[in-house]
Amino acid sequence: MNYDSTMSYAEHTGFLCGTCHEYPAFDPFVERILNLRIQLLIAMEYIVISKNYMGLRISKKAYNMTLQLKNACKLVIGNFTLPWRNNQLATKADRDLYTFIIK
Repeated sequence: MNYDSTMSYAEHTGFLCGTCHEYPAFDPFVERILNLRIQLLIAMEYIVISKNYMGLRISKKAYNMTLQLKNACKLVIGNFTLPWRNNQLATKADRDLYTFIIK
């Protein structure tokens, strides 16, 4: 494993560690840098659209919020990490949101 991209907020999107740049993992018990890169997860589709979390559904607000995060990463030449589960591509609205974000 070269990198870990599991670090994120559980109930909303954003910059958990205040950055969108990857950085080396550190083991505080042995006080050394690990041969593992941390690549933060900035947004996850389920968190954005699910009623159990942010509840934005497929909406203009969901489009704008994810685009704002993507542009913030782009501004500082950072990484915009957005995992998207296959089952969230079932409808045309799902696919349209996904396509909009990755373009």
